[in-house]
Amino acid sequence: MSEDVVKNFQVLLKNEVVSLKECGRLTDLLKTAVMNRDSRSLKTLLSRLSEESDRLKMIEERRVEGYSRLCRRFSVSEKTSFYDLISVLPSEESSILTVLYRELKREVVLYQGRLKNLDDYVYSVTGTVNSVLETYTNRNTGGVYNQSGRFTAPSEAGRSVFISTEL
Repeated sequence: MSEDVVKNFQVLLKNEVVSLKECGRLTDLLKTAVMNRDSRSLKTLLSRLSEESDRLKMIEERRVEGYSRLCRRFSVSEKTSFYDLISVLPSEESSILTVLYRELKREVVLYQGRLKNLDDYVYSVTGTVNSVLETYTNRNTGGVYNQSGRFTAPSEAGRSVFISTEL
């Protein structure tokens, strides 16, 4: 019985690692699509990434449930840390779970890095575009004369800016 719970938890860890790798791969493709201004690929990739993130969320929920079952099986509190839990497992199972858990942590860090990289790129490009637009709109602003002949400065809300929907 204990082997089934441990094996199940191993499978859950492996599945989460696979899903994180897929999210990372899709995020890399997403960054490339953004850099290439490929709106068609971007739309497809966003949809695929959304589906995979939903799948990852489901897998993570199952992993948390699996961890709870593992704790109950070995009569350990669910608040026990992972490394304290594996100290009560047989050595072979303990070493396998340790390797899988480290791989999971590694993939989480790699994925966070990919997301940060994409976020930094988009933030940088957005900042550049905003600077260009600000320079352009400030240079071309001026006042207008109303019907009574008075000069009126344009309000911030009254400015017109053409925004292209292409990436």
